[in-house]
Amino acid sequence: MIPKSKLCKECGEVKEKSEFYRTTTGLSTYCKLCNTAMTKAWQKANPDKVRQQKKVDYRRPNVVKSEPNLVKSEKVAKSSRKGDRRSGKSAEQAKYG
Repeated sequence: MIPKSKLCKECGEVKEKSEFYRTTTGLSTYCKLCNTAMTKAWQKANPDKVRQQKKVDYRRPNVVKSEPNLVKSEKVAKSSRKGDRRSGKSAEQAKYG
């Protein structure tokens, strides 16, 4: 028989499983309400860390949100250095024959 409820380690209340976030290993230890309250409290206590996390775009590593064109310019620079792939010449050799 699978239990339909779970104990929140923060508030000590027994709640339905739908009141907990899913994790890769099952369900969160804290209910959604406690988890949200704890997250907000941590954010208030650590504003510098929150600011730093918001600057980083985790979907595109090594890219700062304030400089979104940084990666595009690097890709353009790399592609222009590749040269002529068909002849096997570098970019410098392809320019001058």
